[in-house]
Amino acid sequence: MKVRIRKAAVVAALCLPLALGACSSGDDAAAPNGAQTTAAAESGPFAAQPGTEVDKDAFLDETQKAMLAKGTYAMQMTMAMQGQQMKVNGVGDMSDQQNLKVRMTMEMPGASGQGINMLLIGKTMYMQLPGQAGGKYVQVPIETLAQSGGQDFERLLNPAESLQASKESVQNVTYVGEEDVNGTQLKHYRLTMDLTAANQAAGITPTANPTGPQTVPYDVWVDGEKLMRQMKMSVEGTDVTVVLDKYGEPADISAPPSASVTTMPGLSGGGSAPTATASPTS
Repeated sequence: MKVRIRKAAVVAALCLPLALGACSSGDDAAAPNGAQTTAAAESGPFAAQPGTEVDKDAFLDETQKAMLAKGTYAMQMTMAMQGQQMKVNGVGDMSDQQNLKVRMTMEMPGASGQGINMLLIGKTMYMQLPGQAGGKYVQVPIETLAQSGGQDFERLLNPAESLQASKESVQNVTYVGEEDVNGTQLKHYRLTMDLTAANQAAGITPTANPTGPQTVPYDVWVDGEKLMRQMKMSVEGTDVTVVLDKYGEPADISAPPSASVTTMPGLSGGGSAPTATASPTS
């Protein structure tokens, strides 16, 4: 059986909008008809009692504001599917919303330690895939990736656009309680995500599955600065864990030198983006 980048990208597209945060409109969240209906709404989502449903828009706004205030972050994502494990490690710089920078390495199962390196610099993606292009980075415009049937990576990785996706796909947020996570006290929240809305917001056209789950729980742990530190979810047979740290620390993200960059025929105008597969280890 082969594990394809497409599968990983679909799952990542459901997870990353929340993980990466987004810009707030700057307006205070309000309950319907301007009324505060619960104590949690009056005091905010971070002063709620365990088991209380909180204002989802306020929760998303405040966590995303906290992340943007830091500017940079590091991310470790683990995806376990069909007995195999895929890891994604990366750093991001959101300081300039018009020039988002992300550096990621995807470790594929059975790839003998070889990873897929990806760099997003503004409107351009650079992809270095094992065994392709002589080891060089393939330069691909963001719009080409979307046209080739992949995800809208600019929307997916741009925190300025992920807020709307999060608000549309998250149905509700409940405060579970405070927990110890690897020696740190964090607040645990459980979000209910609408899969159809999440796919649409991420620019994905999923295979129809009327008998499958229409919503999934999405667990998030937040620290005292309202920064998301850990997320877990299971979707389409894949268990995903995301850990976020190193907020505000320097992030070295730049385009590869020109001698290490190449293009592929058709990729400048809507051709198929490069793909890679990896066979499972024995």
